[in-house]
Amino acid sequence: MNEETIVDNFITFFGAGMDTTAHLANILIYLFTQYPDYFEKVKAELKTHYYDKAEPEVEDLKKMDFFDCFIKEALRHYTPVPGTGMRIATEDHMLGDIKIKKGHGVLINAFFNWFNPKYIDEPEKFYPERW
Repeated sequence: MNEETIVDNFITFFGAGMDTTAHLANILIYLFTQYPDYFEKVKAELKTHYYDKAEPEVEDLKKMDFFDCFIKEALRHYTPVPGTGMRIATEDHMLGDIKIKKGHGVLINAFFNWFNPKYIDEPEKFYPERW
């Protein structure tokens, strides 16, 4: 890999990481304004695990069960990356009753599952407790 390719890849990954993180932070702020009861639950959880610590530990974050559910539900509703990049089948394959032929492109869009009542009860409802 030459230097130009390395720099280009770095810029791509750095930008993608910054953009998705910023997107999540903005969506969380928006959802806190839309669901003040959930905001109060997150604040209570923060006080429980972080209140008296100058520098919180990663282990403390793992204890924040409701906040984790809130983030998962936020990403289900407002994901910055709703699908995968194109994948090319390297061999013929059956996906349920769908035949995917070698050489054909396949895209996966998570929104089809995340908002499908076959898989999620009341998919339009913002409900972190479902997790």
